[in-house]
Amino acid sequence: DGTMLGEGVGILALRRLSDAERDGNRIHALIRGIGGGSDGKGTAIYTPLPSGQARAIERAYVQAGYGPETVDLVEAHGTGTKAGDKAELAGLHLVFDGKGDGEPWCAVGSVKSQIGHAKAAAGAASLIKAVHALSRKTLPPTIKIGEPADILKDSQSFYLNSEARPWISPDTRPRRASVSSFGFGGSNFHVALEEYTGPTAILPPRVLPSELFLFSAAATDGLVEELEGLIHTETDEDGFAALAASTHGAFEADARVRAAIVADDQKDLAAKASRLIGQIETGTFGTAPLGAGIHASTTPPETGKVAFLFSGQGSQYVGMGADLAMAFPAARAVWDMAASHKTTGPMKLHRLAFPPAAFDQVEFGQQTQRLTEMQNAQPAIAAVALAQLALLDRLGIDADMAGGHSFGEMMALHLARSFDSNGALSVAAARGRLMAEAAKSTPGAMMAVQTDSETIVAKVPDVVLANDNGPSQVVLSGPVDAIRAAEALCLEKGLKARRLSVATAFHSSIVHAAVEPFAAELAALRPRKPKLPVYANATASPYTVKAADLPAVIAGQIATSVRFREQVEAMYAAGARVFVEVGPGSIVTGLVKDVLGDRPFRAVSLDNKRANGLTQFLSAVGELSVAGQSLDLAALFADTPPPVPAAPPSKHAVYISGANYDKPYPPKNGAAGRAPPNVTPTLTIQPAMAAPATPSPTAASVPTPPPASTAPTPSRTPPMPDTPQTYPAPMPASSSAERIWSEVSQLH
Repeated sequence: DGTMLGEGVGILALRRLSDAERDGNRIHALIRGIGGGSDGKGTAIYTPLPSGQARAIERAYVQAGYGPETVDLVEAHGTGTKAGDKAELAGLHLVFDGKGDGEPWCAVGSVKSQIGHAKAAAGAASLIKAVHALSRKTLPPTIKIGEPADILKDSQSFYLNSEARPWISPDTRPRRASVSSFGFGGSNFHVALEEYTGPTAILPPRVLPSELFLFSAAATDGLVEELEGLIHTETDEDGFAALAASTHGAFEADARVRAAIVADDQKDLAAKASRLIGQIETGTFGTAPLGAGIHASTTPPETGKVAFLFSGQGSQYVGMGADLAMAFPAARAVWDMAASHKTTGPMKLHRLAFPPAAFDQVEFGQQTQRLTEMQNAQPAIAAVALAQLALLDRLGIDADMAGGHSFGEMMALHLARSFDSNGALSVAAARGRLMAEAAKSTPGAMMAVQTDSETIVAKVPDVVLANDNGPSQVVLSGPVDAIRAAEALCLEKGLKARRLSVATAFHSSIVHAAVEPFAAELAALRPRKPKLPVYANATASPYTVKAADLPAVIAGQIATSVRFREQVEAMYAAGARVFVEVGPGSIVTGLVKDVLGDRPFRAVSLDNKRANGLTQFLSAVGELSVAGQSLDLAALFADTPPPVPAAPPSKHAVYISGANYDKPYPPKNGAAGRAPPNVTPTLTIQPAMAAPATPSPTAASVPTPPPASTAPTPSRTPPMPDTPQTYPAPMPASSSAERIWSEVSQLH
């Protein structure tokens, strides 16, 4: 559809790497190669040639010393015209095709979708964007795309990235990007860029979708005073994060009154603070719902034990883990580790968990199905849990006990140091693969029923209780015919039942064939005895077996019932009062609430697939803080400092702005939309030999001004000798820019 034209200035500071490191300069990225070329005898000055562009691209990689197969992002010239885009994509494919494994690996996009074509500054804008992508380890989106070009739909090299995604890379090479800039007449240039990870690498300031604000006071009056002060604090976008950070250090977890607000911006913060103030002033505080992103308490801090509960299979969803990986380097590092792992590396877990955005429901359905497959879901869930654990470790919150739902038990054993992070990924990959193989060889089915275990077991024959999740939900497992008969029986008895989309009957004897090979895989890892109580699904009690017996016991869980309701009850009896769900989604949190009912406890989910992952995580941190947990927020944000607010501009600064924005000519409503004539008094300058003034052709439509008094000529040049000069009197300037223009017009 073409592109809008724009204007701009791009400024970049370039130095030799050795000089920059010697002088301690902050380094954003490295230029590894620059390729240039000219189409020469092209068919026309406006006609791009794919072969000429490919020549410049190849020269850049020759100079860089690496091939296009190691490049993850190409910032294209991207004119937005059919001929230009077609030629550019064809030129890129001439260089990139045949270099990968048959699956698109390189994101392509253009900043012109956001700012238009800045002409002489277009290349500088693209270069700045690519450099920021490298320093922030984020693949930026190209917006305003309804459907990718035909050549991209079947490309084996490129995909169109329309949503921001974490830039995950194995430890075998650095992240690499490239920038194309093409001009009229076939002047083609391509720059090869690489991330810098040395001692003076820049620490990009955080730009998060939400910020966490914490408040504490001795009484509700003090809380109201704090909130009102924050409402009336004026801050710009850069200062919003710094304002949030200032509340973290002042927060006291043991104060009598504690509150937390997660806000998107100043307006959202003011609205949520006003809501909390209103409840305090009306006496509904503590009884009325506070709303999403608001937590407050006047009860004493919770002194009970903390339990970590890990999500199981079924909690996965497309997009999980992406927001935290973009916000926190510690979370992204886990995905980098998974990409470097000998087993999960080739699986590309990040492409399964947060693939490029789908352009239709069919593609999204395919992405969901790939992630749901057991051999993919379990290691991907493990990566999400490991990333969250890395952040919980920064916060300094420790679990007194742990457990999980089905697969989640493997991650609970990791928390208890039975195996390290690499071992956890290996266990997850092996468990998922072996369960998938068992599903292929042994048919079976599962069904969820809304009732308790005592009611259902007596009514349904030939099936086993796979999951006793709580007083209002159980899952049955067994042969396909038996589950079909059980479903009909449940409907006859008035029980709500739903078949689950699973490959076979898990947690039953049908998948017993996977137990022995999984035990062998575990034995090779030599798991250690847990360092804290880990409650087992099979027994609803902590692991007590010797280290040598762990492989057989852990593997046997695949074919035995999940006694989750009893497990939660046992953890509560052992003193757990704060339950933290680790992993994707919030299913386990809901099950805990169902089991414990109206007893005193707090269940907190670190993730919610219906909310932004970072926003939900900060809300969970705020809820834990309000519960009385003393958390190290400074350590959590140590790698993502708040932006330094810009200094106020000089009083002599003249802003460059779109003065004619939304002022088209001709006007939208024709002549009626034209500005009215200037009817202010005018200054008439008489020449030395005055001549009769010639009436203006439009004099009839313009009010006649009063005669002006004779005044000395203000012009620096003599007026024309024969014609009197008439100028409008200076109008009061409403801005410095208008004043300057007024003075210039008077002089000329």
